[in-house]
Amino acid sequence: MYDNEYEWDILLFLRILKYLHTSDADMVNAIIRDYPEVDVEDPDMIMYDLLWAFFDEEPEETDDEFYTVRFSDQSIDRLYQLGCQDGDMLEHLTLLDRHGENLLGRGLSEDRIRENGYRSMPETERGRRLLADLLRSHGHDLHGVPGFRTYYGEWTLSGPNGFLIPVRNKDGLIQGLKIRLDEADRPNRKYRWLSSRSLPNGTRSYSWVHVTGDRTRKRAFLTEGPLKGDVASFLAKDALFICIGGVNALHGLTDTIRELGVHEVVEAMDMDQMTNPNVRNAIRTMRAEVQKVAGIRYSKYTWNPAYKGVDDYLLSRTATM
Repeated sequence: MYDNEYEWDILLFLRILKYLHTSDADMVNAIIRDYPEVDVEDPDMIMYDLLWAFFDEEPEETDDEFYTVRFSDQSIDRLYQLGCQDGDMLEHLTLLDRHGENLLGRGLSEDRIRENGYRSMPETERGRRLLADLLRSHGHDLHGVPGFRTYYGEWTLSGPNGFLIPVRNKDGLIQGLKIRLDEADRPNRKYRWLSSRSLPNGTRSYSWVHVTGDRTRKRAFLTEGPLKGDVASFLAKDALFICIGGVNALHGLTDTIRELGVHEVVEAMDMDQMTNPNVRNAIRTMRAEVQKVAGIRYSKYTWNPAYKGVDDYLLSRTATM
């Protein structure tokens, strides 16, 4: 069974889809054709297009506390970033031993773990409210910051327990945080974006493209998942990795490739594409989009399919050396 938040997302999506389909079936079908697959972490992607197609006016001003704003990457990074200045979020958090052991087991060194800024989610509501109070006492406005919301008028942090993975843009700024869950209801839902969508004064996150490794290199490896990219980059001697949030989460990918100025993109997607037709079709769509970028040489990196991800394969090579 889905967790409650995900279950309500699906039910709401299906109800709205059914209502809109009875109002304008042709328009709804046209939008659905644009989304043959929807990333499991973003079931509301189609809903946004559907709603804007029907209600394309600016929302009226309201005193209702349910609203969303979006800060710049610089503003988000200023709050999330480790050691950027006094009072920032990650500076007030620690990495629990079990999460550090998880990261070490993936092949990262203690130095790289510190450098990448992984932190554990506060595990008590008291700790989450205290974090919000500390940030506000240092002058941070929590409106528009994914993950923060109000609860009976008090600011707090929302999200499941696990450890936080900073997701950075081409300039190294943190765009968002992804959570590696301690307890996943399904094997393919081990990761969730830190988000407070649909909550009082909350803000949704987006499926950002993560850039890790030596950003001066002209060859970039393309994979799925920020933690996978962090690990693979470290094991491949700081190779440049571009990491999408999911096989269908392509927004911003080609722009990132252009802005990095790379000459070659090497596909390093999971090997379950060999047995999963949905994954295979999504990767073909991704491949076609990247190959549209002018001046890019595109190739594919393959390995022993006994290892699902490029990080698993590189770790196996390290272990045998």
